[in-house]
Amino acid sequence: MKKITLLAIAITAIGFTSCKKEYSCECTTTLNYSGGFAPDNYKDNAEAYSKKMNKKTAEAACDEKEKALDASWKNGLTDNGTDPNPGVTASTTCELKD
Repeated sequence: MKKITLLAIAITAIGFTSCKKEYSCECTTTLNYSGGFAPDNYKDNAEAYSKKMNKKTAEAACDEKEKALDASWKNGLTDNGTDPNPGVTASTTCELKD
């Protein structure tokens, strides 16, 4: 009887345990040049988030990463805003992968 009770408890515990996914955020920055030159694409090194991070938190972290990369590229291209028309525009997009 004890074995059956312990087996039932173990099966129930396994059923309530959720499988955690590991998420990563992949970003691509596209540079568009004035004058008709072909755009350049730059991909960042996608690093995995902690397995303890749920999907909603990982999405928020990926959104923040997108904003930070986009601002960094734009600041670099415009010399922190002192050159408002450098002939190059940057656009960053990030996607959460599981």
